[in-house]
Amino acid sequence: MEQGLNSQTSTIYERVIQFYYTPHYSGNIQKDKESFFDYCRKKYPEHFTPNVLNKIESAIDFMYKYFKDDRRGDGTMFYTHFFETAHILLSKFKITDLDTIISAFLHDLVEDKPEVNIKTIKNMFGPNVAGIVDGVTKITNSSELEKEFQVEVNRELSYEDQELATIQKIFKYGIKYPQIFLVKFADRYHNVQTLYGIKKSARRREIANQTINIYVPLIKMLGYEEVSKELRDMCLFHIIAENPKEAEQMYQKLKEIHKEEFYKFIKTAQENNLEETLNSIVTSKSDQIHLVVAHKTLFDLHEALVSNSWQVPMTYQHFYWVVNIPAEVYDNNLIRSIDSKLRDEFRFISMETLTFLDENLLSGVILYLPVSKYNYVLPNGDGFEIVFNIVSSEKKSIDIEKTFLNKSAYKSYDEREYNAFLELIEYLYSQEIKDKMQLLLEFAKRMFPTEFVSIKNNVQETFYVVPNGFTVLDAAFKLMPDEAFKVISAKVYKPNHGWLSKSLNYVFENNDVFEFIKASNPIYELDDLKPFSLVAINEIRKIKQKIERKEIKTQQKFVKTISLKGIDKLGLTSLISNVAVALNVSFTKVYLNVDRVNPQQFNGSIAGKFSTVENLNFFVLGLGKIKDIKEISVV
Repeated sequence: MEQGLNSQTSTIYERVIQFYYTPHYSGNIQKDKESFFDYCRKKYPEHFTPNVLNKIESAIDFMYKYFKDDRRGDGTMFYTHFFETAHILLSKFKITDLDTIISAFLHDLVEDKPEVNIKTIKNMFGPNVAGIVDGVTKITNSSELEKEFQVEVNRELSYEDQELATIQKIFKYGIKYPQIFLVKFADRYHNVQTLYGIKKSARRREIANQTINIYVPLIKMLGYEEVSKELRDMCLFHIIAENPKEAEQMYQKLKEIHKEEFYKFIKTAQENNLEETLNSIVTSKSDQIHLVVAHKTLFDLHEALVSNSWQVPMTYQHFYWVVNIPAEVYDNNLIRSIDSKLRDEFRFISMETLTFLDENLLSGVILYLPVSKYNYVLPNGDGFEIVFNIVSSEKKSIDIEKTFLNKSAYKSYDEREYNAFLELIEYLYSQEIKDKMQLLLEFAKRMFPTEFVSIKNNVQETFYVVPNGFTVLDAAFKLMPDEAFKVISAKVYKPNHGWLSKSLNYVFENNDVFEFIKASNPIYELDDLKPFSLVAINEIRKIKQKIERKEIKTQQKFVKTISLKGIDKLGLTSLISNVAVALNVSFTKVYLNVDRVNPQQFNGSIAGKFSTVENLNFFVLGLGKIKDIKEISVV
């Protein structure tokens, strides 16, 4: 093998990006049909019988009748877009399901041709095809929106509102009927390939950002890791360059750096006999486990360079080792066992969870699923990464009935976060708000986190894997959603500092141990909260709206901070909360810190909202009756 490395790798970038797109289909309908059918027969002969191809041809002929004279922005015949979309379903997504392929040929009919409606599609091609086509059909006016979601928008929808409502529709139905996602993904893949047909660079950037933040994570979640990488890289150049020539220059520059990183990787591997050592460790557990070499995307490389003045950061590993574990031999202890052997050989640095996996997800692995990443250091100080993948046993076409419709392929999504995302989209298009699409992209990033931390609830003695960025408030909504607003802060254990009091905005770090501090009455001091999760963001938004509509009465109060010292006892915060409830006092902050010299002692403070001075005095008197509080002073 090249450079003496036995594992699969390449000095060149694997995903070649075409800035001047060459279509598969010519614009001659007879030749295009013959070409498509020939591809189907050669690629999947067992699926595309003469009877199946006849049904597809009926859909092609129906579509062609309406689009035969139309052209796209890049000058190509519009109808070829449907051929390309179906081709991408077969070639990239390995989908042979007949209804999905037929829907790919019909997906823009109802949206672009007023004379065709869903009822016509249903009568001609059946309810399943009609449902898929309806799922990807854009919402273009307020009456359609009201019919679809029973939402009143008393104005004409802007183009941005139409896009938001359409995304909500796709997400609402796609999670139940994944064929909708698949047709949309293939449609978007071809749109990105031909994005230079859109003259305005700002619009191209907008579509590229939407694709990266909204559709790429879903494509990855459904198991198409490589397709998600391809799309991200194609979109990158529409974001960082104004035209194809400039994009190609950036592309060549990144590929040169990519090649330099390859030679560095090879040199490190050879000098440390790394491949042989790693192979002996990972294959000792099973001869079905394989070690290969992979590289990150140009998107990842560009992000790393931009963050470091266009120098490759010392800690950035562009090439990395991959341990492919077949789904049938994977179990939860296997990776830990391999890691234990690696730690005997190398110095361990860090570990990241890439997919929060339960065993039910294994049957949904389509091509491969990265589950965790480990970082180690060689004796000479060079670092290297190992990613553990679960791989499917067969890389054949996907049986959509078995893989997608049983929902096993997307059990990793958080249903409450997903529903909050839908509600937030609805809020955006129903309000007069600036930068709606940018807000949506920010929400989408949070719905599909890429890094996780492990935290432990000290009271329940339970570990949780949560997105990196989760706050105390987010954890409250995750673990006790009905009483989340009763949480006012948390005690967090740090090995070098003991138990520390942390606010609702505290962002958890890996291996934090925590206990919630609660009050009995809800708190509506919301403006300073900075949650990460969409559930918390959405619930705060709804409470704010209720306050604005006067559905929740608020009283003008003043804030005072009270310093406390005493003996740390279990249940102390509950006693303080009981005094607050009796006097209708709400807390904006509670800080109770255990004394490091004498762990039985505490000192801290409470920031409370009081209606009158008398209310404050009664509260101080109430605290004085708690025997474990020894000193009280109002700041």
